Amino acid sequence: MSNTKTLHGLRSEKHISLEDAIAKCKEHLHNNAIALLYSPTACQLARLVEGKLTGADGEKIILKPVFEARIFNQTSELRWLNVLNGNGHAVLISESDISGIFDTACDLPYFETLPQQYILWGQGMTTKDEKKISDGWSRLGAARIGAMDIPIAGINDNKQRVILKAIEYLQEIDANDVNSHGNVAVVEERLVKLTSFPKE
Repeated sequence: MSNTKTLHGLRSEKHISLEDAIAKCKEHLHNNAIALLYSPTACQLARLVEGKLTGADGEKIILKPVFEARIFNQTSELRWLNVLNGNGHAVLISESDISGIFDTACDLPYFETLPQQYILWGQGMTTKDEKKISDGWSRLGAARIGAMDIPIAGINDNKQRVILKAIEYLQEIDANDVNSHGNVAVVEERLVKLTSFPKE
């Protein structure tokens, strides 16, 4: 298929800690990156501040229990998966040049992108309780999930929602097949940002 583009990817061959992976990718993640962190007890959002992941209370997040992380901004996404004792695989993907970050290239050819979005559980809520949150954060709430703090400001009305924006990458999946029918599939997705809905 013509007009093929490249989603750049680099992965670490050796196991690496999440903290070290963030340090290696700091040039591409900057301080506006958002993190989606999974541990055995929670799924939480964080913000990258001066190379450290911080929570809604402004404190550094303890990374030891985290087994999976996706840290993203408008241009790049770092993915990390724990393998053993806090060390694991790291992959950085970006439409920009990311040479020199990790050892092994895992570039992905694609010919088109599609915008995608996911509405997060919960509606905006006020934070009058004892658990205060920092500037630039809001709290979502729903009966099914309880309260969840998110790194986006001004979501304090139960009519407000938060959307996770992403980009899907399309590729012809049977291009090397003699009986190619031109089938196209989403072969990758990159998280981009959080936005409010409806916008004020």
